[in-house]
Amino acid sequence: MDLTLSDLSPRDTYKLLSALVVPRPIAWVTTLHADGSVNAAPYSFFNLMGSRPPVVAIGPDGLEKDTPRHVRQRGAFVVNVVSEAVAPAMHATSAPLPPGVSEAEAGGLATAAIPGWDVPRIADAPAALACREHTALRIGETHVVLGVVERLYVRDDLVDAGRWRIDQDALRPVGRLGGGLYARTRDHLDLGPRPSADA
Repeated sequence: MDLTLSDLSPRDTYKLLSALVVPRPIAWVTTLHADGSVNAAPYSFFNLMGSRPPVVAIGPDGLEKDTPRHVRQRGAFVVNVVSEAVAPAMHATSAPLPPGVSEAEAGGLATAAIPGWDVPRIADAPAALACREHTALRIGETHVVLGVVERLYVRDDLVDAGRWRIDQDALRPVGRLGGGLYARTRDHLDLGPRPSADA
């Protein structure tokens, strides 16, 4: 089947692409409302885009939401890593609450400070990336926020500080599939080291 996406509705385009580009990491983004309460919103249009400097991209669709507005106002946000343990709480924060309502407060989520950062992380998340906004793009109804990661929180048992390696089996990150489906990442496919030019 060959499709021209401009012939499809935005909803059908979303359904097809979000089920094909999988699994996607989930950015569980915390920002601050004007009153200082914590906004927590999951975005599966998210990824790490480079490391020199470390840049993340988040692409919320549709109408202007609290998260991109808060990022624009404060210039800072935190991407919390979603593990199996916190996946149900993350999913609960995807409910369409009215603007200005704190998902963290509504869901009873505890938050924790990141030293030297004014936006908190979700306390139970295994890792968190404290980001400073670099660029905001608007392409149609897609808002793309590019942020530079300035600070990092990782739960102590997850990182081998001697080699700076993350224990993926202990992290147990969750990926997003299409519809309401998510993927566990416990079943690894190890293809070995990167091939050399001689291979």
